Amino acid sequence: RKEPNLAHFLDLVALGTVADLVPLDRNNRVLVRQGLERIRRGMARPGLLALLRLGKRDYRYAGASDLGFAVGPRLNAAGRLEDMSTGIRCLLAEEPQEAAEMAQQLDELNLRRRSLQEQMQQDAIEKVNGLLATLEQGSLPLAVCLFDDAWHEGIVGLVASRVKDRTRRPAIVFAPESGSDEFLKGSARSVKGLHI
Repeated sequence: RKEPNLAHFLDLVALGTVADLVPLDRNNRVLVRQGLERIRRGMARPGLLALLRLGKRDYRYAGASDLGFAVGPRLNAAGRLEDMSTGIRCLLAEEPQEAAEMAQQLDELNLRRRSLQEQMQQDAIEKVNGLLATLEQGSLPLAVCLFDDAWHEGIVGLVASRVKDRTRRPAIVFAPESGSDEFLKGSARSVKGLHI
């Protein structure tokens, strides 16, 4: 029985490990190193190479930070704003032209995600500042919970993280659930020492 050569998947293993912030224990470090070597030799998936190119990164010198900061956010943008299928199709594309087209779509989604995120974070900070102005002694409560019906459900986690960093308090951020007038989607981020 012919077995598949699993080394052909090391570029994706490296990407997944780095982009999902998996701890780099001994085994994971070896897998990421081997995956990066395949990428540097041009043996990566056409979609991964196209995403590196759009991120203005040279695959011949690719490092973990390139996967984490150039490729990962572009892939994640699809899942945050629409659905992850565009990212999956990009990574599975075998033809460079098809991969480049998918990567371009992901890049455009990432630009849209960044714009939405900046606006939502600005709105959230304004809400926190408004809350501070109305409270006695200008002191925030022990946790912050925010909602805006114009916010996008796929970005609430990023905003909660920023609010948590800014206020040094646990933050829960909600947005309307896509396609529903009844439900909200939320995400919570907490400070060190307080599990949420």
